[in-house]
Amino acid sequence: MKTAVEQTSIELTTDAEFVQFCRNLGEQSLLEIPANTEVTVENISGNINRVRRVIFTDASTQTKQSYIIKTLPAEGRLERYPNIIFPKDRLSYEHQYYQQFASQSNSRLQNWTPQIFYVDPPNVSQKQTILQTLVTADLEQMNARALKTFVSTGAAIPKDFCHTFGYHLGLAHLLNNKTDLFNNPAAAENRPYVLTQPFTESVSLFERWRSQPSQQWRCTLQQEFLDTYKDQLYPIAQDLLARFKEDPLQVLTHGDLHCESIFIRGSEPTVIDAELCDTGAAWFDTGMAAAHLWMLSAVSTERLSISEFLAGYEAVLIEAGISISLPELRQNTLRLAGFEIIRRIIGTANMLYLAAHHAQQLLALAANKIAQKETLL
Repeated sequence: MKTAVEQTSIELTTDAEFVQFCRNLGEQSLLEIPANTEVTVENISGNINRVRRVIFTDASTQTKQSYIIKTLPAEGRLERYPNIIFPKDRLSYEHQYYQQFASQSNSRLQNWTPQIFYVDPPNVSQKQTILQTLVTADLEQMNARALKTFVSTGAAIPKDFCHTFGYHLGLAHLLNNKTDLFNNPAAAENRPYVLTQPFTESVSLFERWRSQPSQQWRCTLQQEFLDTYKDQLYPIAQDLLARFKEDPLQVLTHGDLHCESIFIRGSEPTVIDAELCDTGAAWFDTGMAAAHLWMLSAVSTERLSISEFLAGYEAVLIEAGISISLPELRQNTLRLAGFEIIRRIIGTANMLYLAAHHAQQLLALAANKIAQKETLL
């Protein structure tokens, strides 16, 4: 990654501003922009950042160069949520996560994260009150697709992908289990939503579903689930939350391994959106990934094996001689997976592609995996 000649701290709001921002970086030789270009901009924003895909196409040769530009609005605020202030260093943590793997060009982790072209500011300690910007390679231009896209389009997932993904995740964790690398406030703020939100904010969630005619079936599902399981499951969620920083296997977690942050790039896995990375329990990553493999399996003819995923992950620990209770790791993985499924069905970050019968089956599965004493899948 090159260093900018001059830092430009501006607010990017419109498509035209994103395009001009790229052109400015091109003039500094930080981005490659073809001559005689036609420009296409796609808004791929998440719920917090402004994110654009900017595609430059040479009008003569049709050669394309595409970039992902991610920014965090001023002071971490977004127009849709003006009363919420997000940690303004969250993109700096994502940048540092990517940097952990940028030097691994000769290892099996060479494609684990996308290439970084530009970042402002370059590190967490540098104060920045106006804008954070991260420009990375566009994986879709490299024939990479999100795991969810493979399933939704009926594309064939590469053979042994689940085992390969588990193995790569294990390698990523093993690379970063030596020191206390991170203490990410954005991640700490988000973890309670993963584990406890459906229990602590049940009233507001109920009102949310009731206000959406197509989703009102979730109200009944939510009430039945909480009436049956809340007293049993909520203490387990609190315990997991408290032990994230105390677990024996402390690693640099990605923190948000959902089905749209896990990419398939050829036959190799790649991850994006690491803003919630943090040093903590390995089972947070394995559990979240397992949850999304389960949910995708509910709507897919593809075989997405949790057993193969965990076998790939555990193989790395065994090869490295890591002394840890694999049954305990597996049990905590299944528990975290269960809570992520619950959040995605009756929490705010719901999976709308799941029909009512899928959701009901998955909630029952989640409760079973959280409560069971064994580590069987």
